[in-house]
Amino acid sequence: MSSRNRWIHLSLFSLASAAVALCSDGTANATPRGKKAPAPASSAAAPAAKTVAPAASGKTTPPASSATTTTTSAASAPKSYPAEPKAQNAGQTIKGCGYFTKMMVQTYLGGGQWGSPQINMGGSDNTATSCTFPAPPSGGTWAAWQRQAISELKSDMTKGDVILIPANSKFETSESSDGSNGRYVDVYWYSKTQEFTLNACGEPGEDAVCEASGSKFARGINLAHFRLDEATKAKDSDKGLCAEAARLAVATSRGALKFRKNLKASDGWEDGRSYKTRYDGKLSETAAVNVLTKLGADALKVHLACGGTKSPTTTEAEETAFIPK
Repeated sequence: MSSRNRWIHLSLFSLASAAVALCSDGTANATPRGKKAPAPASSAAAPAAKTVAPAASGKTTPPASSATTTTTSAASAPKSYPAEPKAQNAGQTIKGCGYFTKMMVQTYLGGGQWGSPQINMGGSDNTATSCTFPAPPSGGTWAAWQRQAISELKSDMTKGDVILIPANSKFETSESSDGSNGRYVDVYWYSKTQEFTLNACGEPGEDAVCEASGSKFARGINLAHFRLDEATKAKDSDKGLCAEAARLAVATSRGALKFRKNLKASDGWEDGRSYKTRYDGKLSETAAVNVLTKLGADALKVHLACGGTKSPTTTEAEETAFIPK
């Protein structure tokens, strides 16, 4: 081979090698004539992966979320609580066992003299009770008044009705529409055919309350239970969500109990009501307090089991989240 031919052969071999090298690195594939090859990707489009330092236990610590106080990601944040709707039978009228009261009034005549007792025309709202009525007192201070009340109301009584004045009754002061002063006692009229309009809880009368009827305390019980259920379900699959939902259940328990305590201290609390809840049924006030206390204790156990602290910090906003804004 002549020197000129050997030089041509080597040059062609070098060009072929260069083409192979360009195709093999994945960044410069063959491009048809007349078209430009795509520009190489900017280095800013592929940031380096962030390194998360291992926790003391040796486990990887997830990035903290700015939305919560525990290490939950945005994808595992606690769900929004769905408000309780009114009962389907709210507003319906039914007949059942209960009582209402009427006033038996005496007008003051002056000089230490009182007029004859008379049954007032009006009456209180109906209150639901059991169908086992108390027996009228057979004697005592109010025996004569009770006999007169029964005599005046007898024509309107139905079979099984009971009219009585409790033996421990005391006079209350009154003022009539004409401005005259008087005194009265309540006459209780029990009947098995009382008419009741079912409230937002689907309960007769107004003594039973619930979240749907506006009870903040009942809503607190419901919300604490909702959060505890959420935490328990996430216990095995999402420790971060579990710990945070349980902490919020603790917050709700604390807040609702404080809410009741503060209202009782300021005479703003109505004793003796029953609370109809979404999870625990109808509760007396004492039972409702016990349930809420237990929910807080159970939530604290779940919080610890999911990596939380023995005494989780809760804010005022978290403790009052059960109060609708």
